[in-house]
Amino acid sequence: MSNVHQSPVNLTYRLASLSATLEKLESNPQAENEARRQVTLLRASSEFRGMETLLISARKAEQASSAEFPARLRDLISDIQLEITRTPNAPALVLIVSSDAAYAARLSGSLNTSRYRCIVAESPHKAKDVLSHSSVAFCIVDIVLADMDGREFIADLRTRPETAILPVIAITPSPPENQDYQFFPVPGADGVFKKNTPLKDIANYLTLRLKRSHIKGLQARRDPVTGLPNRAACYEIYRQLQHSLQQNEPVAFVLVGILRYTTVMNECAPADRDELLRLIGVILSSSFRATDVVAHWSASEFAVILTGEDHFGAMKAIEKMFPALNQLSIKSSSGNTIPVTPCIGFTVNTPNTSIEEASVRAESHLYMAFSEAELPSGGKRIISDSLSLTHHKAPIALCLSQAAMAKAIKQILEHETFCVEMFPDTETAFQRMSEVRFCLLIVDDDLPEDSGFHLLQRLNEQPDEGSLRTLMIISRDSSIERVMKLGASDYVIKPPIMPAFLTQIRRVLWHNRSKKQTPGMAIMVVDHELPQLLLVGTTLHQLGACQVLLAKGASDALQRLNNLIPQYLIVSHPLPDMTIEAFIKQIRKNVRLKDVKLIVATRDATFALPDHDATDILGKVSLPFKPMTLIKELQTLIPGLPTATPKRAAVDPSLLEVEIQRVLTLKG
Repeated sequence: MSNVHQSPVNLTYRLASLSATLEKLESNPQAENEARRQVTLLRASSEFRGMETLLISARKAEQASSAEFPARLRDLISDIQLEITRTPNAPALVLIVSSDAAYAARLSGSLNTSRYRCIVAESPHKAKDVLSHSSVAFCIVDIVLADMDGREFIADLRTRPETAILPVIAITPSPPENQDYQFFPVPGADGVFKKNTPLKDIANYLTLRLKRSHIKGLQARRDPVTGLPNRAACYEIYRQLQHSLQQNEPVAFVLVGILRYTTVMNECAPADRDELLRLIGVILSSSFRATDVVAHWSASEFAVILTGEDHFGAMKAIEKMFPALNQLSIKSSSGNTIPVTPCIGFTVNTPNTSIEEASVRAESHLYMAFSEAELPSGGKRIISDSLSLTHHKAPIALCLSQAAMAKAIKQILEHETFCVEMFPDTETAFQRMSEVRFCLLIVDDDLPEDSGFHLLQRLNEQPDEGSLRTLMIISRDSSIERVMKLGASDYVIKPPIMPAFLTQIRRVLWHNRSKKQTPGMAIMVVDHELPQLLLVGTTLHQLGACQVLLAKGASDALQRLNNLIPQYLIVSHPLPDMTIEAFIKQIRKNVRLKDVKLIVATRDATFALPDHDATDILGKVSLPFKPMTLIKELQTLIPGLPTATPKRAAVDPSLLEVEIQRVLTLKG
């Protein structure tokens, strides 16, 4: 067992000594002997104390040639820095990436304690410089940056082996006042906090997250669920292969995805989902050659690198494997069998093609396969460069202030098999959209007289607005709050970077389709005590059939009920901010809530239920909440509630996490 935590002062001295020697080495090659002597002493000390990471790094430096020695010495210094950050007595280095100087200063000030030391970078470029020279233990990224979308920066961190497992918090803008809003997804972030979240809550999250982050370096390249190389490792392996292949030798890059992954997985337990992913990994690994590379590319996708295979060879290999994937299924929480529909997109390139370009092409084909698979007759589910489809998919409406940008985007989207219509103004677009069922509207915030925002507002008022996705291209930070308020599917910063922009469009069209789908049973729990809310929320979620909504007190509940309509309300009595009678009276005033069933939770066994001539009051449950007692009591009141507590949850756990995070950030 490592004793590194018992000798932080010694490690700090070694770090300072080796850093000074490295500076001398760069200007005076004769200092190499002294540097090697220090490395040998550190290697011996590391071996004695059981510090395996430093032992391996020191041995590499000892065995390095004179030309390689400076690089190996830098690696050793980085490993020492990492060991120091793992020392409880040494402050962990936190990198704050934000263009908002005032917020970054407040956050840095709250974290600069004996436990943390903060560095602020106002741009991704400066952040990357810090990451390349310092051993950062945690990264906090404001997604609204001056020169880049913070989500793109986080995605980039996940493609690099050295930052693939770096814990990252995303900071999203504060929601519009008096609105309950879940911000756009931030793929790759370990946690998401709104900018108005109390800083102490962020500090508490850092503390809990860092306790779980003592991970060996090997795991930076390994997916914990499937055991396969992760996306960062896939990038690294592909680049290494580029140097080993002959100039014109083909290399196929394959992406394997599951149709409607989010929708399917929301109906299953997390353990069943992980087992399905492991099984897909096993099928892929056993179906291809030992020299081929199989990686877990993203939550729902796998990547395969086939070296030396042209289109014919790659297609034959894929077709041989495909039947095994086609036979997969998964059980829902209700015991029903849900078939798994795999789709594949692949591209064949020369070694000169970058991994970024190859993945964009394969992703384009994969989403085309998703579109084909949804045809009533069932289209092709394996799409490649060699397959040319004559029909276009996903009609898109485009209304931008700059005609040149609109024309360029139209050409790119049509090349990607989208059908695009351009409109000179929002009124023409609105009239056309009443005649044609578009899948996506792309609009920007620079149209005259804010007409882009007015168009979104008008579309929101249409009865079937839920089938249309909206994406706004923004040129100023202030537009984000308005985009949130109007419920846009996503946004992108102007000017859009095409590969990332195309990925965003595909994510909006496919992954966001299940975003507005609500589980069959939604239950809102109203209580002023935070521990009780967390307990009952977790209990109901584990039933596997409930979307849980949490409200801290009557006022918070009434505000949320302006936008939400749960099937059931569990209201604790008494509430400090309103009597139960007054609360029910307020509900009766809202015609939209006429079908909501109400259950009163009370400590008083003799409490008489209020008159319920206009509101359906089902009965009472006991306070304080106790999991098994609560379930038994609710089973007698709510038809269709499971009769037992299965060890799985049908509802996406992130929905409950959002609710918990929301009540944790409420004041009072």
